[in-house]
Amino acid sequence: MCNLKDLKCFPTGNATIEQNEDSIIIENLSNSGADGILIDTNGAKDFVLNFKEFEVGIDNSVNISHIGIDEYGRTKVLAQQTIYVNPENKRVEFAFNSRLSSKKSVLLVGKIEERVTFQGRYLNPDFNPNINWWPIAAAIGLYVLDKVDYSYTHTSNSDGSSSSSHTVSWNGINSGGGGGLTTFDGVRFDADDLNYVSEEIIPKGVPLNELKYVQITARNYRSLEIIGVKTC
Repeated sequence: MCNLKDLKCFPTGNATIEQNEDSIIIENLSNSGADGILIDTNGAKDFVLNFKEFEVGIDNSVNISHIGIDEYGRTKVLAQQTIYVNPENKRVEFAFNSRLSSKKSVLLVGKIEERVTFQGRYLNPDFNPNINWWPIAAAIGLYVLDKVDYSYTHTSNSDGSSSSSHTVSWNGINSGGGGGLTTFDGVRFDADDLNYVSEEIIPKGVPLNELKYVQITARNYRSLEIIGVKTC
């Protein structure tokens, strides 16, 4: 166990974690895809992780799962995102788990230095088994990233229901190959910040989940280093 800004964290799979004065190094990230770190967020509604820049290439992947817990102590994965290289087209792809998204639609937003460069709303594919993940393709070549974040908002409605919104993002996107990003339906745009927003109405009486853990697993890395965390 280690502490990251007073947040408890634990190794998963065969990974090992080493805490230094300013960072946490995660090592032994094998080919299994199950090795990584579990961070107790202590109920934070916004959670930002800063990494020492890392590349994504052939045979690499980095996966982030945001795990909630309800008033009965039951856990549920609230959102998932992953970055990997598609072996068919050799392109880096960002993907978001559609099965954990709103059953109606999701909003995809691309930004450069906070300026919106792309915005599109997409219908959820009705849990089509062939489209479990929403892929956003990047250029051919290595990608370097340095920040991942998650935010959750919850608003009570007059009828007893509630509105919730989950935003997951990859930030600091920097491509060695250039070429911008391309949505799964072929729209190209440039961005250094990719946001995926899922909004839904929770009926009255349905237990609410708060963010409890963030799990990071990675494949085929000697090490990844977390150099900062922000919660609120």
